[in-house]
Amino acid sequence: MTLFFKSYQKHYTQKQADDCLAEAKRIITDKFSEESSRDLMQLILARERDFRNQIDSQRVVSRDASPESDRRATREAQQPYINAFYVFAKTLNDYFEAPELNPHALHVYTNSPYYLYVGKDSNHSYNSTDSKSKAALYSGILLTLLGLFLIPVNLPAALITIGIGITMLAPSAYYSTVITRSNENAVYAKEEELFAAAKALVASDSVATNDEDESPTETIGLK
Repeated sequence: MTLFFKSYQKHYTQKQADDCLAEAKRIITDKFSEESSRDLMQLILARERDFRNQIDSQRVVSRDASPESDRRATREAQQPYINAFYVFAKTLNDYFEAPELNPHALHVYTNSPYYLYVGKDSNHSYNSTDSKSKAALYSGILLTLLGLFLIPVNLPAALITIGIGITMLAPSAYYSTVITRSNENAVYAKEEELFAAAKALVASDSVATNDEDESPTETIGLK
C-alpha cells in the first residue's frame, strides 16, 4: 500500500505508541529477570530508535509556508510512521500479555495494513520514492495488460499502450527489486531476530517454570 492510501487509515498518536511500548517493556521487566531479557531489550531499543529517527526526519520546514502549514505537513508526513511504530509496540504488548494467544506475532505484525519497514535512516526506510515506484510498477503492469487485450481490437493503440507500460515497468521494477526489496529484507532480518528472541525468552521461562513444578514430585519419589 502506498503512502497516499496509508494517509486515509486510522490515525494513532505518538503518545499511544509511546505508552504501548512502555507497557510492553513493563511486562517484560515484571515477568523476566534483567539478565535473561537483556538481549531482547537491546533489540527493542534499537528498533525504537529507528522508528523515532524516521518520525523525526519527516519534519517539514519551509521558508515560504506558514508555521501552521509546516506543522500540518509534518503531521501528514509523520503519521504513517507513527502508525507503524504503534503497531510494532502493540504487537509486542499483545505477545507478552498472552504469548499462547499470539504464537505468530511476527506474521501478524508484518501483515498489518499499518506496517512499514523502517531502517536505520530515511534511505533505508519505506519512503515516498518507494511509494511512487510501487505505484508506477502497478500502473505499468496494468497498461501492459491493457495493451495485450487491445491487440485484436486496435493494433496501433495496443502497441502504444504496451510501449508506455514497459517504459513505466523497467525503472520501477529495477528500483523495487534492487533498492526497496534489499532494504526491506534487511529490516525484516532485524525484526525476525527480535521476535525470535521474544519467543526464546518466553520458552525459556516456561521451561524454568515446568522444572520448578516437577521438582517436589521428583523429591517425593526418591523418598
